[in-house]
This record gives sequence, C-alpha cells and structure tokens, in this order.
Amino acid sequence: MQATLITALACASGAAAFVAPSSFNGVAVANSVKSSTTLSMSEIKPLENMSGATSPVPYWDPLGFASKVDDQELQKYREAELKHGRVAMLAALGMIVQENFHPFFNTAGRDIGPAAFHLQKTMEEFSFLPFALVLGVGLVELTTINKGWSKQDYKETGLGAGFVANLKEDYFPGDLGFDPLGLYPTNPRERTNIRNKELNNGRLAMIAIWGMWAQELVDHLTLAEHFARHGLGPAVAETPLEQLSNVASTIQ
Repeated sequence: MQATLITALACASGAAAFVAPSSFNGVAVANSVKSSTTLSMSEIKPLENMSGATSPVPYWDPLGFASKVDDQELQKYREAELKHGRVAMLAALGMIVQENFHPFFNTAGRDIGPAAFHLQKTMEEFSFLPFALVLGVGLVELTTINKGWSKQDYKETGLGAGFVANLKEDYFPGDLGFDPLGLYPTNPRERTNIRNKELNNGRLAMIAIWGMWAQELVDHLTLAEHFARHGLGPAVAETPLEQLSNVASTIQ
C-alpha cells in the first residue's frame, strides 16, 4: 500500500508543513532577512548562501539549474523540494511502521508482506481506496495552492508562459502556517538552522524511500526480512582473525 500511496502523495503540496508563518519577505530561498518584497535575482546571490547549502556539500548544482532561472522560478524550485522532502519523510516513516502495524481494512494481525504491495492487499477489502486517496490528495493540493500560489501573477516568458502561475510575493516557500506546537523559533539564525535540517533530512528521505521501495519490488521482502537476510550478521561482525580461523577449521 505504501508504495502506491507515496506516488499519490507526491502530488500533494506538503500535507505536513513543519514551519509556522515567517516574518521574512521577498525571496525566501535566501538565508538573510530582507525587507523588500521585490528583490532581484542579484540580491540573493551568491547561491552558496541559500538555505540547505551546508557541509559536507555546501553548494551542489552540477547542471546549473539554479543559476539559469530568475528569483520567481527559483522559489518554485525550493517549494517543490520542500514538498517532496516532507512527503518522503512521512513515507519513509510510514514504510517502517506499516509493515509492523496495519490495523485498518481488515488487515490487523495478518502478514500482508512488504509495504510496496499493501495497496493491492487493501483493495481486496476496500475497492474504493484509490478514489479516496485521489480525493484526499486533491483537497490537500487545493489548500496549498490557495495558500501560496498567486491567482493573477503568471509566468510571462519561456516554457509555459501564460499558464504556469508564480508564488505570491509575500509567501515563504514551504510556509503553510502549520505549527500547532509552536516549535518554529523566532530567532533568524535558529530559523535558518531548522530550515537547513528540514531540507537535508528531506533530501535523505527522498533517496531512502526510493531505495526501500525498489528493494521490496525486487526481492519481495519486508525491510526487516531484508535486513535479517542481508544485514550485519555474525559472519560480517567477525574479526579477520576469527574469519581465518573458521575457514581453517572448515578445510580440516
């Protein structure tokens, strides 16, 4: 179930936004605080100062995507990165939990195998699940579009001109105003740190979820089964001397 659910959720604009409304205006991908809402691309350069440019890879854009676009387009890149990173973090956690705890759709207590195939298993009991997922994703997408995307400001030149909308000038990428516990700091430096952490963990999660999904599609094993079979077993944990001793005893 989780694998197909990930694909559906990837269309949603960050169902779980982890930051509260920001006091920053202007180009939100920069680390520094700006007071103007009409910043030019030159004012957020160097790109090395963007949030998420941290060691050990301070700035990595081998194909030069960021340097080829204006500030509006760069903000949309950051919005997309945050959205998919958040979905991937939820998916990675769900992948692990769901294989051990799945109480819904008459699957409680049953071994339904790897999470990559749970949707098929669940549809046997609830055939309308795909429709419910699409409806849920659509509602989330509608909410996030109303929050951050302009209804009047559209791309004027280039691919998609006159059709692709821009983000609102006062919208901070990824800032959906969802912070029920009040965890988002007020100090600018602390806000930069928490944005860096979210971006880096989201990037790791995007790589991880594809790896977990692909692994289950290939060997049809749950994450725990795969680790038990291919993880650090006793043979790997042995010292070189112990391994040599075992080989010698086998030969004798």
